[in-house]
Amino acid sequence: METEPPATRSVILATDENYAAPCGVTMESLLQNTSAPSAVHFAIFGRDLHENTKAKLQEVAHGHGASIEIRSAEAERFEGLPVIEVGSLDTFTRLYAPAEFASSECVLYIDCDVLVERDIGELFSMQLSEAVAAAVPHGPTPFVPAFREQHGFSANHPVFNAGVLVVNPRKWAEQDVPSRAVEWIEAQDDDDLFFPDQDAINILLEGQITPLAPQWNMEARYYREEWMGLSDWWTQKTKGENVIVHYTGPRKPWKRWVHVPRQWQYRAYLEATPFAESGLMTRFDAAFMVERAAGWLSMMTRVARVRAGQFSKTLRGTT
Repeated sequence: METEPPATRSVILATDENYAAPCGVTMESLLQNTSAPSAVHFAIFGRDLHENTKAKLQEVAHGHGASIEIRSAEAERFEGLPVIEVGSLDTFTRLYAPAEFASSECVLYIDCDVLVERDIGELFSMQLSEAVAAAVPHGPTPFVPAFREQHGFSANHPVFNAGVLVVNPRKWAEQDVPSRAVEWIEAQDDDDLFFPDQDAINILLEGQITPLAPQWNMEARYYREEWMGLSDWWTQKTKGENVIVHYTGPRKPWKRWVHVPRQWQYRAYLEATPFAESGLMTRFDAAFMVERAAGWLSMMTRVARVRAGQFSKTLRGTT
């Protein structure tokens, strides 16, 4: 196993073949937008990756002077845990991977459905102090009040999204977060879990997570919800800011007939990688415009229904 080079910015990602091309886009966007790409060291935890896929991921990193190692993701240790909606155990990698870098002062874990258009250097220069990790608290999110109530948290208690996670690996290992998290998840009823590994991190590290500004993990769904009149979080937090966009939920930028923010840019980053010909997204501008326009119409149809429902409730409330 390769050892981590000294004085680097270690970035952890986890993928399988299905998410290899998105993983490449996350890497490419991160490298294009960081002030020191040659200081980045990628630790890719891969499951069943083809040799050709590994070579493409290496090409993305080496093309910007970054270093990379591809490790085996020991997903079998999580076989008894509930599979999340994307049908993959790779998300659980964020539980055990940081502990493998215990000699580092800081590591950054990033999900592979993320577009990084913000310099990550600031995250590596921050002081975690006594905190074990740093993450972005969820903004207006329907499940958060239910999560707080279920676990006895106050109404303003932060609930963190673990898709972008800055970790102090030594403290992570000292507190044995991986084993404790697995034990906690296994002790819960599946129906009581919202996002298993993320729930465990929020519970086990209560009071030990430093909040980050929303721009470090801006969920793309806020864009859609703003059109629905549910919140103005997207405009509030992205105006004039470079952001890390996290495509949570089923509407991924590479899916056909969807409309999500920064989709053209996502496609441009994909074109800059060896995965351009993977078939992840159409390479024809006209076809892409048609697909995105159809996604826009679908979204606006949903927006109209939601707003009509809100208007109907308002009318009933005045009678």
